Amino acid sequence: MPLARSAPPRAAVFPHANGTTQSTANRQLYAFSVPVDPTRTIASVTMPDLTGAAGPSESTLHVFALGTRNTTAGTTEANGSYAAAPAGQSWTGAWSSATEDSYGLPGGGTFSNQTIRLALKPSVSGGTVRVKLDNALGTDKLSIGHATVALSSTPSAIGSIPAGTPTTLKFGGSQSVTVPVGGMVYSDPLAFTVTAGQYLLVSYQLSNAVPYLVQHSYAGGSYEYITASGTGDLTTSTSATPFTTNAVAYGNFTDLVTDLDVQSASVPTEAVLGDHLVDPFQPGTTLPNSNGYRVADGLTAAEPSTPTPYGVIAEGIESNQLMTDNPETYNGSVIGGPSVLSRLDRDILDQPGISTVIVDDGLEDLLAGATSDDLDANGYTALVEQLQGWGINVVLTSLTPCEGFTGDGATPNAPCTSTTDTNRTDVNAFLGGMNLGNPWASPAVYFADLDAAVAVTDSATGEEKLAAAADGGDHVNLSNPAFGALTTALLSPIDTWNLDDGGGMPVATDTAATDTLNTLNAAGANPNLGNNPLTLTGGATWATDATRGTVLSLDGSTGYAVSPNPQVVDSTGSFTLSAWVKLNAVGTANQTVLAEEGTQNSPFYLQYNHSHTGSPGWALGFTSADTPSPTFAFAYTAGASANTWTHLVGVYNAATRTAQLYVNGTPAGTATGVTPWAATGSLVIGRGLYNGSQDDWVNGSVSGVQAYDYALTANQVSALYQSIP
Repeated sequence: MPLARSAPPRAAVFPHANGTTQSTANRQLYAFSVPVDPTRTIASVTMPDLTGAAGPSESTLHVFALGTRNTTAGTTEANGSYAAAPAGQSWTGAWSSATEDSYGLPGGGTFSNQTIRLALKPSVSGGTVRVKLDNALGTDKLSIGHATVALSSTPSAIGSIPAGTPTTLKFGGSQSVTVPVGGMVYSDPLAFTVTAGQYLLVSYQLSNAVPYLVQHSYAGGSYEYITASGTGDLTTSTSATPFTTNAVAYGNFTDLVTDLDVQSASVPTEAVLGDHLVDPFQPGTTLPNSNGYRVADGLTAAEPSTPTPYGVIAEGIESNQLMTDNPETYNGSVIGGPSVLSRLDRDILDQPGISTVIVDDGLEDLLAGATSDDLDANGYTALVEQLQGWGINVVLTSLTPCEGFTGDGATPNAPCTSTTDTNRTDVNAFLGGMNLGNPWASPAVYFADLDAAVAVTDSATGEEKLAAAADGGDHVNLSNPAFGALTTALLSPIDTWNLDDGGGMPVATDTAATDTLNTLNAAGANPNLGNNPLTLTGGATWATDATRGTVLSLDGSTGYAVSPNPQVVDSTGSFTLSAWVKLNAVGTANQTVLAEEGTQNSPFYLQYNHSHTGSPGWALGFTSADTPSPTFAFAYTAGASANTWTHLVGVYNAATRTAQLYVNGTPAGTATGVTPWAATGSLVIGRGLYNGSQDDWVNGSVSGVQAYDYALTANQVSALYQSIP
């Protein structure tokens, strides 16, 4: 990691002070913002009267300028003009990478006349884009000679080669721009189509020589390439060589480019404030490579398939704290960046269309010695009051376990002690107790229990610890499937049937919370959310299984469970189906675990399948139409066995028209070009419908069934299979 030069956030720095004479001095201007009601006219502004209140050595308040800021409705261009978005359109945050400090060139030397290229993945699609260059934490002005944007030739993976000749970004109509110390600049709006979840490349030529650049040092799914100093303007290059073979550095970090926005039909922006990483650079932490798999990445991956679009911006910084700036040192340099509270305006309030902030920060404060009372009052309360003052919804998240973490190996070591864990438990009770607001207020304050998503109780101590499959290795950082579990805690299932009711119950209860604790599956968006109990019919009974306890037992001829409501799953949109099944036999007849009905057929079948290849297998199958004898498409894998529990997940992504089958947490089959027709009937567990007849009866047991209205990622599926927690 290169040397850092700590710098507080400021709007501008001036090298001289003018009095009776001019002296060399470092005079800084700071910017702060105040929310105003956009429906009212500001008639006057009254400033504090400090006349005679300050002595010659006391600080005073000097206001140099006042102005309005609206990054949602338009773009302030480098020449000072304001370009309003077209009617019916506004700006949405599609990608972000908050800077934390200024760092030197990897390997030493000076940044000078070279090109820097970023591979980044937008979270939402759009046809007009702008890029933000932010030098708020910089030490020198930055002369940008040229900047471009291009689609990547590898849209699904990180790479440095453009799909075609990159397009020039302009700044106030000019190809070049100077970003002052403490300042930032937007590129002019550019007609350029980007697709959610597909990489594009942003390149810029730094034409002057500077010792440091502002940086985000531990980026998620983003990647940067730095060409050799003196190689000049390579922003339009379509060769990989200067960015890889001859590059001075490349890796999961970003410099200067902090935001990509797209114009949309007023699609809201959601910010994830925190990256859930504990001291990743320090010698005492061992964690997997989570780049591209963290909470913001999971929400980004889900967005193209969700019923309601949203933009996701990642506003986490490694080792960051809520209340303390630059809290740690590493190799003699400060790390951790400005605290959440001190960078709130720049990284959150300045974002376009910001509607919701997911707060995933605070554990670092407790590990560093903060008490729960201090964090509650001076951290979370101060943060939520600020966000509510701006009309922003907040999703508070519980802090995940740290038992067994012996410290990061730095000075101080900051281990997770019993006192730390007590403070963590107290904080979680405070956050989950609706002390800072509730989901029914406006703006709303939600609570997502990330702790419950990954925690188990240590029988030896009585404290919580990370589930084995959730532990990244050091007992505080998470595994990649655990990040999937956190994503699922925020984007919860629309229906959950544990199938453990027993006791002669005639129905299987739908336990999905009707008051979901997030803004994407909020109650009311789907009137049947969590409201689909299944009626046991025919030879469907409760049984006791040695592995899974109470389960739904089906007799293979008349037993099934059916929903009272039609169209539980919108088969024309994206969806995911998850179920555990144990078959008593695997014969020549298909056995459908989960389906939804039309008049003649089911549009989809999650099933044991023998007919497709004439041998036992598992499938997510689709019929071409609700007519007699339709054709089939299958995501299929061979090898089904009887008398063993198997976890099946079927995923359909309407955006890509792709179906995937997972068996025991592993991708097992894919079908492309699939377009399901709309089911009109009920959801059924235990049989299918084909040519107007009920068939494909399950002879065995089913447990733990869930339905989602979007396409789960591989890490989310892995978390379900590993039963995290």
